Amino acid sequence: MRHRLLLLILLIPFVSCVSKKTVEETASNANDKVEASFPENWYGKWRGQLIIYNNKGVVQEVPMEIHITSSDSSNCHKMSLIYGEGEKQDVRDYEIVEIDASIGHFKTDEKNTIYLDDYYFNGVLYSRFEVMGNLLLTRIEKRNNKLYFEVISGNSKPISTTGDNEENDIPPVSSYSIKVSQRAELQKYE
Repeated sequence: MRHRLLLLILLIPFVSCVSKKTVEETASNANDKVEASFPENWYGKWRGQLIIYNNKGVVQEVPMEIHITSSDSSNCHKMSLIYGEGEKQDVRDYEIVEIDASIGHFKTDEKNTIYLDDYYFNGVLYSRFEVMGNLLLTRIEKRNNKLYFEVISGNSKPISTTGDNEENDIPPVSSYSIKVSQRAELQKYE
């Protein structure tokens, strides 16, 4: 009985690894098909409301659109972010440039000497950058025929650093404030 129990205990990690590997391979293969179609599968015009929050609640609501289309280059795609309506409309024309699609690396060319590195994986386009003392994380996800846009920002200076205990092999960990969250759910209309 003891030998059977020992054999079972020894086999569990092996079976777990085989199952995990199979699941990871299946997910990876499915993800490769999705990855290969980005950003083409996002082409179109999307609109909704951008809601801006701080720690007190909703600060502002602004109509927002994202337009994503092809360009003359196969590794470059047009993307416009449009805030507001009518005379107060703010149109920002950008390009999404493929750097290394095999690892999901793209760049947003803001057409003003600013280039933001983007990373696309698991159906989400991420960008993290610092500007004028603020650390920002942007996230755009296509899910259920909608685009979900989010920007989280706060001061780039840590509000605290804890850990940092060499004796117990604990690294320093810095925490950062979050001051503003901007979120939009965008529906395709064209």
